[in-house]
Amino acid sequence: MARLTERAFENAVVRLRDGQGALGQSALDALHEQREELANQMLARLAGSDEFSAMLERNFAPYRRLMTYYECAMMEVETKFRVLDAEFGLQHDRNPIESIKSRLKSTDSLAKKLVRKGFPVSVDSIEKNIYDVAGVRVVCTFPEDMFSLAESLLSQDDVRLIERRDYVASPKPSGYRSLHLIVEAPIFLEREKRCVKVEVQLRTISMNFWASLEHQLRYKKDLAEEDAAAVAAELADLADTAAELDRRMQALRNYLDDGEE
Repeated sequence: MARLTERAFENAVVRLRDGQGALGQSALDALHEQREELANQMLARLAGSDEFSAMLERNFAPYRRLMTYYECAMMEVETKFRVLDAEFGLQHDRNPIESIKSRLKSTDSLAKKLVRKGFPVSVDSIEKNIYDVAGVRVVCTFPEDMFSLAESLLSQDDVRLIERRDYVASPKPSGYRSLHLIVEAPIFLEREKRCVKVEVQLRTISMNFWASLEHQLRYKKDLAEEDAAAVAAELADLADTAAELDRRMQALRNYLDDGEE
């Protein structure tokens, strides 16, 4: 029974992947909904069986273990930033970090990303192919603080840089600005050390404010095409305004620092 259940899921995933190239996004979403409905029906039929319990243990225990590793890695990276923030405060009498938030991608988001990119849908595939399962967002006061913190983090001998994307120097067409790092950090378990990937996003307050509102405004489903284009243009213009605010604030900060020397 467990083997038949796994085959049904595999077939559903194949149909979903094949449909991606030929169908639009709305049809793809419908296929996702059909897959979830199929899964719920099978779970209801099999809920009382021993084979079902064994199937759950075989598939979900490794997933829970992997997510725990990512949670530990997020805590490790977050702690590193809090230590840097405290040290900076001692050295410069101000703290560069306004806030730190962390998040794990949901199971649904991970499954959709694996399918969208054509990767196998498995626990091993998540660890091998998805670099932003764990995310830490660091909101800084000034632009120079972002790069200073990034440099300090990457100079630590137990942190390895996997990928760097500077959307401050080269913003996205939408106007999005942020510094993205994929790093590998160690976690120390009972009998082993594991290196786990974490995505780090460093933003200023204004970049974070813009990105939060952009996410709410851009993805409203009821906008006509013309209105959506107007919103996108306005958001891009506001991103430039926010960048100019950062530039002027940084210049004022530098002026005041020079005056104190």
